[in-house]
Amino acid sequence: MGMPSFTSLIDSLPSSVPFVGPEALERRSGAAIAARVGANENVFGPAPSVIAAMQDHAQGAWMYGDPENHDLKAALAAHLGVGAENICVGEGIDGLFGYALRMFVEQGVTVATSLGAYPTFNFHVAGFGGRLVTTPYVDDHENPTALVSLVKGEKAKVIYFANPDNPMGTVWPAADVQRLIDEMPEDTMLMLDEAYTEFADANTRPPLDVSRRNVLRFRTFSKAYGLAGARVGYVIGHAEIIKAFDKIRNHFGVARLSQVAALAALKDQAWLHHVVNKVKASRESICKIARANGLKPITSASNFVAVDCGRDGAYARSVVEKLLHHGIFVRMPGVVSARLHRMDFQRVYEIDAPQWTLMTWYELDGDDPEQIIDALKAASGSAKFTYVSVIVSVPATVHARVVAPALRSRSTAASTALRTSLDSNAVKYPPRSPNVSDATFLGSSRAVGRPAVAAMKPISASRRACCMGDGADHHPRRALGVEVPDVGGAG
Repeated sequence: MGMPSFTSLIDSLPSSVPFVGPEALERRSGAAIAARVGANENVFGPAPSVIAAMQDHAQGAWMYGDPENHDLKAALAAHLGVGAENICVGEGIDGLFGYALRMFVEQGVTVATSLGAYPTFNFHVAGFGGRLVTTPYVDDHENPTALVSLVKGEKAKVIYFANPDNPMGTVWPAADVQRLIDEMPEDTMLMLDEAYTEFADANTRPPLDVSRRNVLRFRTFSKAYGLAGARVGYVIGHAEIIKAFDKIRNHFGVARLSQVAALAALKDQAWLHHVVNKVKASRESICKIARANGLKPITSASNFVAVDCGRDGAYARSVVEKLLHHGIFVRMPGVVSARLHRMDFQRVYEIDAPQWTLMTWYELDGDDPEQIIDALKAASGSAKFTYVSVIVSVPATVHARVVAPALRSRSTAASTALRTSLDSNAVKYPPRSPNVSDATFLGSSRAVGRPAVAAMKPISASRRACCMGDGADHHPRRALGVEVPDVGGAG
């Protein structure tokens, strides 16, 4: 029997969701989950005053919420020291990301982010036909300098940056975030995700400046305020940009009881401080458990802790699975981190909107650029992937002597084949030390590709382990279990 046809964009997208929830895991396994650690929820819950307010107003649930969110916007404006016209309230940060990207992204528009950063943002980019470009994490942090270079090199219209970061929990000082803001081109919109900002020190938040037209700052009641189930978030920005949300947002998206809860939560700052202190103590408890078992916790400024299991991706996944067997739900982050003297990589299947892409990290076996070309040619022939991205790890001397000239050249046979096989927007990451280059992003093949890429050997899976909280471990990301070697430089 026939049916109406989908749009070409919908036909090109995978049937996937950004996260597999604990409820879905319970249904699959038939076993209850006792600890929902991987959901990044605030297990201390909302303030008693919030629960009382919701109970008092429960009988009014038959009414729609105020479509203008007037009272909540006024309270937030007073709390933040901005105008109500500088705030839009929506059904959580995820919903607001969808609206914001709809305002700035259409088919083929370039969006920059970090490789392995918050996947729901990427999900929305794909949903509007955007083109996602990425740069690796460095020492478990997003790399603001590399992101600025990526934005300028790729002429990205939108950039995503989270502070504190999800899924690593790391944070940048306010001065570094302000530098990122200052270096943004005027025609690039910076979407600054501050979902976990209440857990971080005040010196990590640059002052709110609503005079800037190219910065949107996203915050939520889901985390520190304990209202993840109520779905209330807000975005702060220039009045003209904020007003544009009214053109597309769901005006009745925030339920009446959710508005009541958020107002009561904002008033009860004493409970907020209580929760923040409890979270700090809990983070340290998780770190102690990790260290006691020979693992390395990553310093976190959020309400979760990422833990390095010290071995390969298969081992980390086994930790996640065994914890789940005991009723403890955690996640694995999908972060690729480029380090000074060693680079941790993983082979993952990633979304490169609007089609699937295969992104693979390789160690250059020798110094012949023809290997790169042959590998990309060998990757064609399957209908499963439309784009094939290849990143190679090479010593800086080889990068300078072989790879960079091949990318720059317009006369050699290597360059001709490279231009045929790769996007014209190839980006190189410069060396971070005298001996080791960061990953060199050679680009994406326009030909359809298959997972097997010849002539180069995969060097590793990520050593990053279970993330005691949110992360990017969902289909289609799959890590390989290979030990990470040292790549050049001092050991």
